[in-house]
Amino acid sequence: MNLSIVMPCYLGHYVGAASERAAKLHRAVCSFLQSLPGGCRELVLVSDGCDETDAYWRKLASAYGAEGNEARFNETTTMRHVRIDIRERDERHAGETRNRGIEAATGDVVAYLDSDDAFRPDHLLMIERSFGESDWIWFDDLLWPERYRRCELKYGHIGTSCIAHRKSVRSRWTDGYGHDWRFVQDLMAETSNYRYAGDGGYIVCHVPGCLDR
Repeated sequence: MNLSIVMPCYLGHYVGAASERAAKLHRAVCSFLQSLPGGCRELVLVSDGCDETDAYWRKLASAYGAEGNEARFNETTTMRHVRIDIRERDERHAGETRNRGIEAATGDVVAYLDSDDAFRPDHLLMIERSFGESDWIWFDDLLWPERYRRCELKYGHIGTSCIAHRKSVRSRWTDGYGHDWRFVQDLMAETSNYRYAGDGGYIVCHVPGCLDR
């Protein structure tokens, strides 16, 4: 299985922005890197082009031996699994940005990681083991260690980072609040070939003090 993880990123200021976003973003990237080695995996980082985000990616690229202006990482480092797609566009919501990530993805299966969430080390392995012939799967999420939230499709209680699907599905993300649930509805309408895969171990970071947990 070739697995692509799509992560939108916007660090620019806006009303209601979460706290400590740069630190959460760095933890998200590191949580992907900690899942390596294993399988054919890539992280597609889609930047919305704001100055803060652009500066972060270029600092990351410099630290890990990027080559050229497109932040292509040296093949001798673990960062060869990371690709940065910088778009000069300010997206308040991440739907269109995720669609751009799907377009850029080279894997046959696409999963997601929000920049303020994190993967536990076994999450991607669980996707690879659970997928089978399904068109898409979904997981429970983890609010903080050892406290799971049961994801229910019929009530819309499912997070973006809980979803994995074949790139070949036609469903795409919309913008605005609740876009993750609309995406799930589109997936359900497109195919009934999906499964619930249990507690995958992605950590929801929308809780106070989560960087200390």
